[in-house]
Amino acid sequence: MNSIRTATLVRRTCLVCAVALTLALLWVSVFSYAGEHFAARYHRSSHLFLFALLALSWRVAIPRPPTWVVAMWICSFGFLQEFIEVFGHAHTFELNDAVIDSIGAIVGAVLGDMAIKRVLPG
Repeated sequence: MNSIRTATLVRRTCLVCAVALTLALLWVSVFSYAGEHFAARYHRSSHLFLFALLALSWRVAIPRPPTWVVAMWICSFGFLQEFIEVFGHAHTFELNDAVIDSIGAIVGAVLGDMAIKRVLPG
């Protein structure tokens, strides 16, 4: 019984984190000054890490869809976020960032799948 409560708590926590991170990434894409908190040398690694964390959070929070579906959702969100930046940041579409977001999404979805299968019961 305790393991079920723990799994539920972990899933709910991941859901809160996933929603908060999704909203934060949308906010960053709309307002150009939001991304200035990261040094330029951390630009790519922050994209990779944040989208991996986003996919992992969504994968653990909502375990029923297959891993590839979650990865596709987050990859699509990465492309959408970069498209919104065209207007919010007034620059051209950054395909490199969208590809890095997609790589992070795939890594995060796979890690989330591993967490579901190996760490979380039932």
